Amino acid sequence: MNYLLHYQPVPTWSLFFGLIVASILIVGKQVTGWFGKAGVCFVAGIISGSIIVNLIPINTPDALWFIFLCGFVAICAMILPGISGAFILLILGKYEFITGTLKNPFLMQNIVVIFIFCLGCLIGLGAFSRVLNYLLSRFHNLTLAFLAGLITGSLQKIWPWKQVIETQIIRGKEHVIWGHPILPATIDPEFFLAAFMAILGFVAVWMIARVSKPSR
Repeated sequence: MNYLLHYQPVPTWSLFFGLIVASILIVGKQVTGWFGKAGVCFVAGIISGSIIVNLIPINTPDALWFIFLCGFVAICAMILPGISGAFILLILGKYEFITGTLKNPFLMQNIVVIFIFCLGCLIGLGAFSRVLNYLLSRFHNLTLAFLAGLITGSLQKIWPWKQVIETQIIRGKEHVIWGHPILPATIDPEFFLAAFMAILGFVAVWMIARVSKPSR
């Protein structure tokens, strides 16, 4: 993944985009009463997600306190329906950083990062599981509607094509680190590859959801 994000960013982001669009639909199918309180929660989730991804720059700090926070938040996402920890790390700008440490896990600085990240995951799992259990047991429908909106509002963060606002040279190659979502400029082989990857991601999640349904 570290290699793909560096050298094949558009197809890679497209795959994530397809995965997450399918997740939105799967979570949304569980929501009832869209024209009532659930609809309000969905819109609130979209607004919240949009605000979050526009407030957090891609160049987030590498300090250990932030790595701990990333682990804490990412593991919380892992126990939420339809949201992946990888997606949260993408939003926080630390997916590439964490996967990079796993390439050389026995370097001392990487061992420290991995340990702090796992510690955040452990504490986050223990704390948030109780909060989520309460919300889903008391406000199941509204919670799912808000989560579906939150993911929808966050999609702009991983749209494969962006208008370049700021770039950075990483390992000798120029990368977009901040930009606004735009439509692809040309219909070229990369566009078709990106479309294929998005469809592949969508179908993969949809099929997994169908297979995982309990038999009646």
